Amino acid sequence: RRTARIETFIEVARKQLGKPYSIGSKGPNRFDCSGLVYYCLREAGSNRRRLSANGYSQVNDWEKITSMSSLQKGDLLFFRSSRGSSRVGHVGIYIGNGYMIDASSSEGRIVKRSCMTRYWRTLFVYARRPW
Repeated sequence: RRTARIETFIEVARKQLGKPYSIGSKGPNRFDCSGLVYYCLREAGSNRRRLSANGYSQVNDWEKITSMSSLQKGDLLFFRSSRGSSRVGHVGIYIGNGYMIDASSSEGRIVKRSCMTRYWRTLFVYARRPW
């Protein structure tokens, strides 16, 4: 059952690729980073309410993953807003093989990209496993 939910979660995220980024939006036509997570979780059968990236990072009933080498498909990746900050400001969905799907404000759309670059590794706080 967990595997089926994760596959649905990732498939829903893939279907959003290329859609516009818009702060505060939760789909289905445009998203911000936490809105994308909310939409995909809901479509995969979760009843979790809409939270910010920082809010999702605080969900204690989801297993906390502290190392990028321990990531599994479907994990939520949490990143600081900037190098000097300790506050979570961005969330992405790990899809395996070192890639994530996230709503990119800089690219203005939903993208698939490596989360294993130096940039993302520097900003990585931890991950959570929603199922």
